[in-house]
Amino acid sequence: MNFSSIENDFAQFHIKDGVMFFTYKPDIEIDLDGAKRIVADRLKLQGEATYPVVCDIRGLKGVNKAARDYLANEGSEKVKVVALIVASPGLKIMTDFYLMVNKPTVPTKIFTSEDQAIKYIASL
Repeated sequence: MNFSSIENDFAQFHIKDGVMFFTYKPDIEIDLDGAKRIVADRLKLQGEATYPVVCDIRGLKGVNKAARDYLANEGSEKVKVVALIVASPGLKIMTDFYLMVNKPTVPTKIFTSEDQAIKYIASL
């Protein structure tokens, strides 16, 4: 089993069985500098490989417009597909807005559990 990980002030990332798992820390707000740090650390962890991503955003408090724009475009580098995990109705609304307005450059869907997200990634 392939397993490696990294952590920064915003999130924890690990690669397991060919999938990048990404979990935001609780009550995190992301600005453009934070978004750039997150993407740089993710790319450092994955090297030249491209991965599907399961991204747990349940702890996320907010993301400003510049950060959303960056994550939707440059943030999709070396990513095949993204499965976002949300919990609260408010976070789902915020995430729907992100998908509609920022239009990520890779297929991105919203789920309410890690199991659903993993099944989606495995079905591709």
